[in-house]
Amino acid sequence: SLEPLDKMAKTALDWILLVYCALSIPIAVLFDSQILLPKELYPQQLQEMEHEYATSFKDPYILNPPVWLLSFIACELTVQIVLLVILTKAFWNDSLDKVSGLGILYGAHVSTTVIPLMAELAMTQYDEGQGPATFEERLSIIMVYFPFFLFPALILIKSLMVRDTDLSKKQN
Repeated sequence: SLEPLDKMAKTALDWILLVYCALSIPIAVLFDSQILLPKELYPQQLQEMEHEYATSFKDPYILNPPVWLLSFIACELTVQIVLLVILTKAFWNDSLDKVSGLGILYGAHVSTTVIPLMAELAMTQYDEGQGPATFEERLSIIMVYFPFFLFPALILIKSLMVRDTDLSKKQN
């Protein structure tokens, strides 16, 4: 339905979060999943794109993924994708109030899992070619991961605000 477009009820933040949620689904399926699933499942071009990114940015999570990251990717491919589909629809239909609990779950889970990833990138001394070595390399890769902290944190805050507003209306 194009009704949300007709109403123009969305704020700029709603549009940004809608785009974030919608784009995160193919990123998870086409790229992040390559860390966990057999390479044979992916076209050669996608494998090359991921390899080019990993070597260019010296991303240790792709070059040599730690076991704990595999569990994060498993959560992403099961729980997070489902939540992203629901949240994309909610932002499109201006119905976040109906699924604010799921927004809180997604936002809290993802933003808090990205913090240790960025901290490790900032603090770990990697072997040659296995991760960022210079300040500039560390900053570059942290900036790649930062949106995956920022936007889920914004979804968390917006979901808490919507839920609080919804609860206030119910009490009055």
